[in-house]
Amino acid sequence: MNQPSQSNLDLKIEALTDQVGRMTEGITEFKLEMQRSRAEFRADLAELKSMIQAQAEISRQQAATTDRLVGIVETLIQR
Repeated sequence: MNQPSQSNLDLKIEALTDQVGRMTEGITEFKLEMQRSRAEFRADLAELKSMIQAQAEISRQQAATTDRLVGIVETLIQR
């Protein structure tokens, strides 16, 4: 009677060990994917920051050009 119980226990331990192994692999894969996603997210944020800075510079240049044009037009109107 002890032998079948031990065999059943061995099978259950083996099944649990297999499940823990698969779960560990899944967690490891999930962790790696999260790290990749975080790195991509940071790269995307850096790119967006760069684009926003470029757009801000363009806006400043356009504002300066507009101010110069307004000044020219006002000068021409006064003549």
